[in-house]
Amino acid sequence: MSASSKVRVGIVGTGRWARVVHAPGVVSHPEAELVAVCSRNRENAEAMARTFGVPHAVTDYRELIELDGLDAVIVATTNVTHHPICMAALERGLHVFCEKPLGMTLTEAREMRGAAERAGVKHMVAFTCRWLPHAMYLKELLAEGRVGRVYHVNVTKMAGYAGAGSPRVWRFDRALSGGGVLADLGVHMIDLARWYLGEIRSVCADARTVIGERRDPEGREMLPCEVDDAVAFLAEFASGVQGVFHISWVAHKGHEQTIDICGENGTLVFGASPEAWELSLLGSTAGEKRLVPIEVPDRLMEGIDGSSPETGWRSFIEGYPSMARRFIDTIARDESPSPSFDDGVRAQAVMEAVMRSSGERRWVAVEE
Repeated sequence: MSASSKVRVGIVGTGRWARVVHAPGVVSHPEAELVAVCSRNRENAEAMARTFGVPHAVTDYRELIELDGLDAVIVATTNVTHHPICMAALERGLHVFCEKPLGMTLTEAREMRGAAERAGVKHMVAFTCRWLPHAMYLKELLAEGRVGRVYHVNVTKMAGYAGAGSPRVWRFDRALSGGGVLADLGVHMIDLARWYLGEIRSVCADARTVIGERRDPEGREMLPCEVDDAVAFLAEFASGVQGVFHISWVAHKGHEQTIDICGENGTLVFGASPEAWELSLLGSTAGEKRLVPIEVPDRLMEGIDGSSPETGWRSFIEGYPSMARRFIDTIARDESPSPSFDDGVRAQAVMEAVMRSSGERRWVAVEE
């Protein structure tokens, strides 16, 4: 930590998530100071700097990383740049928070984990769902044995923002994204399932490209699109739990996710559309067999203003220990990071097994 009393943070990337989530999270934290932002587009960097009162706006991440007194970096860029930016920051001994997926490949992710561990710094991955209060309470209920021995889990994450009319932006370019909906949305649910139920041992998958071409962002021509936009897979957990996952970019039903955990004593169901601040936690017992709402304790809702969807989402970012704010806490209080780069590696290993399984049309073991 720098000589000042605050954690001095730089953000690389000025996309929507950096502007709407990460920057407000840092700026609102009493123990943090946002001192620099970086974008390859100078206008974007300067605009974001003006919005948040940031003294440094640069166009090269190496210039940001070299700033005197910098403590930490948030990497919110195109997937293909995660590895070089994080590795450079770790070489400087900076704490690093990286957007998901951690790397383009399992090899990259492992290199990043190794570098972070050697540097002895805090390292975290932006698995948003872990910080939602309803998700955290489900974790507590499982630990208390609410459902007893878990039999199976059903996981879905559905979005319709990649329908046939969506332009071919970077997420649809494998060279920039490393993958499609699995890397974009599925990785969140893989991490959440691991967090709740432990490691996934093997998978059997079907990954498809439903929409094979998309118009370029300028609307001039149709271009091929080869990344997965719908993925379904079975998962065998090391504990013996049976898992069913379904992830889609082309489901026109809003943007929602559910995770149903069924066991010998009952069921727990967590549902969320976070940006609309639609969260639910339901449960049933083996005797009643009927799902009823479960109230989340006030201690897990502290800082949340749930009076409207807008205030709920905003307070989650700016008044609650989530994402960027939790990263600051981890540094300022010298706490163990979670989810860490190790979690990022383990999620990446599942993703690679899923894609290999789909390509080879068979069950595939997840690498450890």
